[in-house]
Amino acid sequence: MSIRTHISLIAPQFDELPTALMNEAIGIALLQFATSVWGVLLESGVANLVAHALTLRAKALQLADSEIAAAGAVNAVKTGDLSVSFGATGAATASAGETALRTTTYGLEYLRLREMLVTQPFVIGGTI
Repeated sequence: MSIRTHISLIAPQFDELPTALMNEAIGIALLQFATSVWGVLLESGVANLVAHALTLRAKALQLADSEIAAAGAVNAVKTGDLSVSFGATGAATASAGETALRTTTYGLEYLRLREMLVTQPFVIGGTI
């Protein structure tokens, strides 16, 4: 399955994007992946990162609608005259990049996939 097909499966709201724009988004995302590290998870990782980036772009351009998946912490709830606000949790332990990734379901899936990666120690000029 191609990365474009994978994106279509997880984020069909982006199916109508011009091919050139989608290819550019995929190309930019691929620059952030080490194929040898991601292995069989590469396609899923790239697809979720692209869908995350496109979702944020759509929100920034105010093109987002109810079909674009958003996730993240609930900051406040209001019903009638009753309002409850919640403090941010986990923000102190997450990097700025991880915090941004936690704002969409696609970013959350990317983080889940990344946690599954097993990397080998890398030693320069010595042995373990």
